[in-house]
Amino acid sequence: YAGAIVTLARAGAASPQDHFSHTGDLGPLTEGQALTFDNLTIGTVTTNNAGTLVLSFDANASQLLVRDALRAIAYSNSSDAPPGSVQIDWIFSDDNAGNQGTGGVLAATGSSTIAITPTNDAPHLQNLVPELTIGQQVPFSYTLPADTFVELDAGDSFSLTAGLDNSSPLPGWLNFNPATGEFSGTPGSADIGGLVVRLTATDTAGAATHTTFVLSVTDSN
Repeated sequence: YAGAIVTLARAGAASPQDHFSHTGDLGPLTEGQALTFDNLTIGTVTTNNAGTLVLSFDANASQLLVRDALRAIAYSNSSDAPPGSVQIDWIFSDDNAGNQGTGGVLAATGSSTIAITPTNDAPHLQNLVPELTIGQQVPFSYTLPADTFVELDAGDSFSLTAGLDNSSPLPGWLNFNPATGEFSGTPGSADIGGLVVRLTATDTAGAATHTTFVLSVTDSN
């Protein structure tokens, strides 16, 4: 199999959402590095980028090693809304330049259809909440930007909850409206000091992401 090349890519056009990796005795598929199986170098990982995998085999690549190496290639998809399946086409070329015999390059082609099961992603924290400072006896209102958290999964949604970072509820003077993302209230003199507020976004599958921010009440007298 010396000089042979195998190329894998999605049917129609390569997609950067397609990723190829190694399992079992197959070594890491690092572009530009040696292709190994069971610690034996059998070629080179010519390309592993943007949804295209190209492996070039050397003189150590026997039929058995090539077969087992190809069986150990794993596939994953990085899309947050992947299709139900993808077709991966492969081309196995002898890349004959005359060393393998007369007749020019010969190649075999085929494809494999891979079913994709999407996984749920927790809401993503896109923007931190700044530290907020208010005066005692001063009415306070702050509304979270709409893009504080974003939902990565198509068709999913999330809800917001707020409390203190020590798992206590918000103090009586501080209200939170989860529908609008608004914090509001009027602190008294007994509320002077700092609070660490914990804000949590939870999607419909129960996956959650949280952030914290400091809310300081100062003496305005």
